[in-house]
Amino acid sequence: MSEEDESQSQEEEPLRGTIPIDPRFPNANQTRYCYVMFADYHRCIRLFNNEHPDCKYFERAYKAVCPNFWIEKWEGQISDGVFPYPLPKSKK
Repeated sequence: MSEEDESQSQEEEPLRGTIPIDPRFPNANQTRYCYVMFADYHRCIRLFNNEHPDCKYFERAYKAVCPNFWIEKWEGQISDGVFPYPLPKSKK
């Protein structure tokens, strides 16, 4: 088999495993998950405290999928009292 035949057969092999991330196509389906985990974290810390295991889960989840600039924006909205998701009053 010549080098040309070998290179063509390698090119025709199907991709195996996970394809690499392509920055031209952001994964938009994480948006709702990000928002819900962020809101659930803030609900949780108001109902329990930030050391509660469920609250820790929500915190890890939203920090893993949310862009930092969204988090900063939402934290500002919470501070200003204009966050669009109903949050319970703190027990503190």
